[in-house]
Amino acid sequence: MDKGGSPDKAEANPILPVTSPNAASTVEFEGSNPPKFSIINRSGTGTSGKRVALLANHFKANINVPDAVFYQYNVTILQDNKKVEGKGISRKIIDRLYRTYHSELANRSFAYDGEGILYTGGQLPQNRFEFTVVLEESFVGRGSGDGESPGSPIKRSRQSFQSKTFSVEISYAASIPLKSIALVLRGAAAEHDSFDPLRVLAVVLRQEAANSFQMKPRNSNGVGDGQTIEITVSEYFSQHLGIELESSLYLPCLDVGKSKRPIYLPMEAVKNCRYNEDPVLVDCGISIAKHMTKVEGRVLETPKLKVGNNNECIPQNGRWNFNQKTFIRPIKVDRWVIVNFSARCDTSRLSRDLIDCGRTKGMQIECPVALIEEDPQQRREGPVARVEKMFELIRMKLSRPPKFILCALPERKISDIYGPWKKKCLTEFGIVTQCISPLKINDQYLTNVLLKINSKLGGINSLLAIEHASCIPKITDTPTMILGMDVSHGSPGRSDMPSISASPKLEIIDALYKPLANGEDDGIMRELLLDFYESSKGRKPTQIIVFRDGVSETQFNQVLDIELQQIVKAYNHLGETSVPKFTVIVAQKNHHTKLFQANASENVSPVAPIYYAHLAARQMGQFVKFEDLSETSSGGPIPELPRLHEEVESSMFFC
Repeated sequence: MDKGGSPDKAEANPILPVTSPNAASTVEFEGSNPPKFSIINRSGTGTSGKRVALLANHFKANINVPDAVFYQYNVTILQDNKKVEGKGISRKIIDRLYRTYHSELANRSFAYDGEGILYTGGQLPQNRFEFTVVLEESFVGRGSGDGESPGSPIKRSRQSFQSKTFSVEISYAASIPLKSIALVLRGAAAEHDSFDPLRVLAVVLRQEAANSFQMKPRNSNGVGDGQTIEITVSEYFSQHLGIELESSLYLPCLDVGKSKRPIYLPMEAVKNCRYNEDPVLVDCGISIAKHMTKVEGRVLETPKLKVGNNNECIPQNGRWNFNQKTFIRPIKVDRWVIVNFSARCDTSRLSRDLIDCGRTKGMQIECPVALIEEDPQQRREGPVARVEKMFELIRMKLSRPPKFILCALPERKISDIYGPWKKKCLTEFGIVTQCISPLKINDQYLTNVLLKINSKLGGINSLLAIEHASCIPKITDTPTMILGMDVSHGSPGRSDMPSISASPKLEIIDALYKPLANGEDDGIMRELLLDFYESSKGRKPTQIIVFRDGVSETQFNQVLDIELQQIVKAYNHLGETSVPKFTVIVAQKNHHTKLFQANASENVSPVAPIYYAHLAARQMGQFVKFEDLSETSSGGPIPELPRLHEEVESSMFFC
């Protein structure tokens, strides 16, 4: 995504004013018509790397009769004049309706979305229908045992049936030419809403998939004829189904079950594709390929890393470690303490092991100024109270705050202590802290801990070899600001938990642009722009690259029209009229595309700005606990998240 303006034409004046007293009169924030941004076409594809052949779980759709039309009908289901909700019961009702009244519908097959819309490949005889549907549902009496099927021979006498009557209204809504789907599939704009044509195809294909992938119960004459035998999955498919498993030794299986009860089938066993027999697709002349799409991929050359003593490190299979290596810029650790919430942690040994491990990485770690143990009587109290008591002990034992605190959590890192402890250190006292689990402390674990500590305190563990080069493409010659943004959502069932957006440089984003009543801007972009100006010796960014995570396809316009506008407003509020060049790179991880290759390596991690933003958003999400929201009613405003203390706001606190 690119927003006009060339860096070469940027304003020559290098001064970025801290405040703009006349901003309110020169820049319109409300009621104006902000410029519209659009997604540019891809200029080409890359050429670097080793080419590899891949299979994608995309199946080609051929439209053989482009003049055909899909007809859309609205469906309303009522019981006792009340609308029926739920896809499961609605599908049963519509299925019974078709079996009962298919002649009135001219034997026309249709696809139903389970809610309020159905599609047909041809027009129904009338524009409006009213039907009465009687649905018999079986249920089991109270005396039946748990887990018994209603049709179980033992409990058959206790099974009863109950009839329910529903009224169903079907009315014509719209006609959607098939050519609209063809245009959208080719990437062009359709005459209709671009989501409608694809919705038609999605409903039809999902209904066929639901009918195709149904698990049949195993008969009584199963494997071993009642005897217990040991057999591998591969042998079972070979002996009893006549399927030789070859590709599935390396490829992921197909999950045809539910999230709580997955059912995995090898790819060789899943060839029950009957899309071309679906009457709705046949009516419209749509055929679906039976084989996955072949695509070409590229495996980029592994980037080299620079570590301490000017040594190079070449990752293997996307991994590397710091065995026999030192940090490129180790930090000196002094005036630090260890606090212990665990009953199983030997803090004296922990400090010695950490100092020894740090020495091998080039870090000079002095002895801790204090080893502070929690009073065992406090372990029965709540996490917030335990954290408060620990800070009282710190204040009693130390005359001034430490620079760094190593915190041993009780038993595991996912302890309830974690959130309150991080919040106390980072927002109230401005102390860098690192939490550890006392259960598995060894040399490798301590090395990973030191990687975090060194980064948090301002050191550098390693660098890309290209960073030592005199020129980094696209970056070196142009003042460039790189941002990573992510959103952390509340856990399922917690509607009172706000979504937390984060930028890895500072803290949570209350708003990218946040005008106050006095005309000032309190948004995070202002702080980031001023920080860039100061750290780059008085230069302004002439291009801004935003790595954005947590964006679905339907939110692209939201990123363009809302978030990018806020960044521009923050830039304008500082008195700048020349807008820099913008590039927004969206990382989509929650898509459904899968690429298959035998012996393929694991998924590639997202780039550093996005990964850091993800860590920051997740850690700030720990600040929002039940204790913070307990005094707020469900209908009241969500309390504002705390700001980081100025002593740690520029640190990599999220590592």
